[in-house]
Amino acid sequence: MARLVLITALILTAVGLCSGVEYVVKPSDPKDKLACEMTGKLLEKACPGKVQTYFSQIRQVTQLWLIDTNPTEITKISSIPGVRFIEENIPITKNTLESAYVTDPEAILNLTDFVQQGYTGSIEWLWTPGVSQTKDDNDAIYHGSCVASKAAGWIHGVSKNSRLVVVKTSHSMADNEWAFAAAYDDIVRKGRVHSSVVLYARSSQVTYTLSSMLPEHWAGIRDLLFEMIDRDIMVVTSAGNEGVTNQYANTIPAIWGDVVPLFVVGAVTLVGQISSMSQRLSGVGSNIWAPGEKVKCASGLSGEQTVTGTSASAGMVAGLVVYLLKDFHEHGRIVTPTGMKDFISTLSRPIFTRKRGPQSSNPNVIYNGAPFLDQSLRLPTNSTVELQVS
Repeated sequence: MARLVLITALILTAVGLCSGVEYVVKPSDPKDKLACEMTGKLLEKACPGKVQTYFSQIRQVTQLWLIDTNPTEITKISSIPGVRFIEENIPITKNTLESAYVTDPEAILNLTDFVQQGYTGSIEWLWTPGVSQTKDDNDAIYHGSCVASKAAGWIHGVSKNSRLVVVKTSHSMADNEWAFAAAYDDIVRKGRVHSSVVLYARSSQVTYTLSSMLPEHWAGIRDLLFEMIDRDIMVVTSAGNEGVTNQYANTIPAIWGDVVPLFVVGAVTLVGQISSMSQRLSGVGSNIWAPGEKVKCASGLSGEQTVTGTSASAGMVAGLVVYLLKDFHEHGRIVTPTGMKDFISTLSRPIFTRKRGPQSSNPNVIYNGAPFLDQSLRLPTNSTVELQVS
């Protein structure tokens, strides 16, 4: 069975869960287990009972420490042997849904995407330190459940019976890196390297270019993401929603789509044209396009909403990648991220409507295969892509 790993943002922030101020601490040598253990003990002595460690048993790496302390203690803590970096655990990302509104949330009560007769997939949960360990979506606009439903929901999703692994996290610096590390280690530990897709439908709050000096908190995430892709784990992300002010992707991780085979997904309108809010890659990397305006998706545990944003587009593409991986896997074939991107490109074509006809400037789009995009998006269920790999 193919798996979708969803790194989903919740409105509950890590800072809200601690008594002091949280800081991210990075080791001088993450691979030196003994030295990191000694540094960890010194941190625990400085902040008794307020140190959390992410140590990867799979990769034998100390990813980071998350400490809760008084700001006046930072100078002292930074001088502890083995500490290379320390910074306040501030939010660094945002969701990529531009707008959302709930439509008749009572209408499909008990007929939700993941609790319905006929759904044979399964849901696993992982949590980062900054969130409550509950199996629900605390986000105000239900971003996580919306994006998950576009990928793997029974009603709205593309790959309807996949295993969904939810990494529940906040937007904080520590939680973002912790989420990537937890997803990576979970995939490797459970032997799912060639059958998993990581969906990261968010972007950095600060804009960057490939030539920008990368902050330490993004360097750790970059290394994890690149290593996952190098091991043939598919990673899907949204291109960003700031197209009105900058048509080209200028946030992390989308900009990395020009240097690694990261699935960067932009949004098209109901008539198949590039949405004015959607961004795209500016270099050699190839965008993938999917519907992203007035898209229906799940809203929490029960309900439906209509949304606009490249998060929804990314969810659809992640679902398609999961679905195709299942076919490849069943036929004993291993596909690389580059190979999958190329394969999806062959399944894409420009969209046209009966009224407008073909538009030569429209991009090649992945969508649900109905004759007309503006009609198909209003259907209660998006049909699953049917494909046999010989």
